[in-house]
Amino acid sequence: NSERFDLIELNGSDYTNFTPLVSVEAILNDDYFINTINPLIYQNYPLEPDFTVNRDTSILGLPPTKGIDIATWYTTYLESDPTNPLLDRRLPYRYYLPYHYRQDLIDIQSKIANSSSFTNYSSFLDAMFPTIQIGFYKTQYQYVLPGNILGTSALFSYQKPD
Repeated sequence: NSERFDLIELNGSDYTNFTPLVSVEAILNDDYFINTINPLIYQNYPLEPDFTVNRDTSILGLPPTKGIDIATWYTTYLESDPTNPLLDRRLPYRYYLPYHYRQDLIDIQSKIANSSSFTNYSSFLDAMFPTIQIGFYKTQYQYVLPGNILGTSALFSYQKPD
């Protein structure tokens, strides 16, 4: 059991300019990122100036280390069933980086396929997205007070089981 999160920590409020008080970011030191995803997508990014991702990289980062989403069920329970015991046992965030990795790969492949130099990158075009591997995926939760004042932080690992 742990202390449950509050809506202001997850979504912010008028007093925080709707900036959440908790910031979550992945620590990309896992084998899946280092040995599979980084060499495939980000290591030589961009392959050419026009072969970029179709998103604002200042929001999630490049690679998308901030691609960790709030689970909708968590905020629903906070609002409609605040005594639900799941709120004490589960973290409100889900590790959603593989989705963002895949979207980045698709964006780049699409731009290559529609370019005149697509034959130079046929191996990149043929790349299939590799599913997430069994293992642990580290994140850092950081409490950030208004004015960007850093509070306490903690490391959490998400596990992709067998």
